[in-house]
Amino acid sequence: MPPEGEVEEEDAEDAPVELDEGVKATVDELKEVNLGNTKDPRPIYTSVSLTQEEERVYIAILHEF
Repeated sequence: MPPEGEVEEEDAEDAPVELDEGVKATVDELKEVNLGNTKDPRPIYTSVSLTQEEERVYIAILHEF
């Protein structure tokens, strides 16, 4: 145990190989949804991987704003 007021240092382990390879972006296929109308379009894009229920809730939340 280190003296009071000092921090004990630990040896760090090597980073996992996945981190050395860098960040890989994932891109989901998108679906356009119009939150507005034909006179005042407000397009947004949702992931096609959302379930119908998730998309419904998501769009309902966005309509509140």
